[in-house]
Amino acid sequence: MSKGSKIKDAFTKNIGLKIVALIIGTIIWLAIVNTSDPSKTVTVHNIPITITNQDSITKKGLVYDVTSKQKVDVTVSGNRSVVSGLAADDFKATASLKELSMVKAAPVTVKLKDKSLGRRVDIISQDVNTVTIDVNSVIKEKYPIEVQFEGEPAEGYVAKVGSMSFNNVLVKASETSNKKIDKVVAKCDVDGADADFSKKCKLVFLDKDGKEIKPKHAKLYKDKVKVYVHLSEEKEVPISLATPGKPQKGYKVKSVELTPSTVKLVGDSKKLKDVEQINITESIDLSGKSSNTELEINLDKYVPDGLVIDGSNTVRVKIIIVKK
Repeated sequence: MSKGSKIKDAFTKNIGLKIVALIIGTIIWLAIVNTSDPSKTVTVHNIPITITNQDSITKKGLVYDVTSKQKVDVTVSGNRSVVSGLAADDFKATASLKELSMVKAAPVTVKLKDKSLGRRVDIISQDVNTVTIDVNSVIKEKYPIEVQFEGEPAEGYVAKVGSMSFNNVLVKASETSNKKIDKVVAKCDVDGADADFSKKCKLVFLDKDGKEIKPKHAKLYKDKVKVYVHLSEEKEVPISLATPGKPQKGYKVKSVELTPSTVKLVGDSKKLKDVEQINITESIDLSGKSSNTELEINLDKYVPDGLVIDGSNTVRVKIIIVKK
């Protein structure tokens, strides 16, 4: 028998028995594999969800925010040797804004990054199937700029805003972000200053509580403003009240209380030197009074020309009246 015939007989003779042997061998191999490397189910946590096709919204001049959970947990099954080592970095989770529904939800798709690995692992379930999206139009609005001093000038000085290079700034923001903004302020450091100066100060957003915020979709068209700061000298002096008039017969003035009892004056150093107190020269008429009297007095007309009050310009007067 020739060599070729022997080879042919090896593949064709008793073909049925050989097929049965192959099947049995395969079953035995699978049994061995499943015994040494059994199937296992595991959960992989915190896979970040990437938003794709954003231009389907942004090209319309709109902005968006993801308002739901932005990480997904998946449960997978496969051979223990494969799934036991899986981590969040092995997966890719995406949500396409092209598929945004009428209720503003985008489906989340999870895949294994390695395609060959993906053929050996089954994704059974995921805890996040959609992400919800808040879509906003964009508003442009001008905000007046307020100056907020930081630090304290040198002792005996007070800082005032002389002027600014511009007084309003244009803000471009989403409707949601715009509602969070209460004002725009220029933060200007005056710590230790004892003479006039100018500097570029950073513009920031504040909310209604006066806290600095950084809204996601809010842009200042200019981020700094030049502030000219005027430093004036300051002097604290007492407030003096003329002797009140006489109350009703049989009563007398026991005491007079002033709140505050002192006031800070700001201005030229030479003029400040000449002022030792603020004198309220007009006497208070107490005719017919038999009980305590309270009133407020505006101090502006008692302040020398060229000087101003730093703070409130009123003093509260309480006159205690008792029987003689």
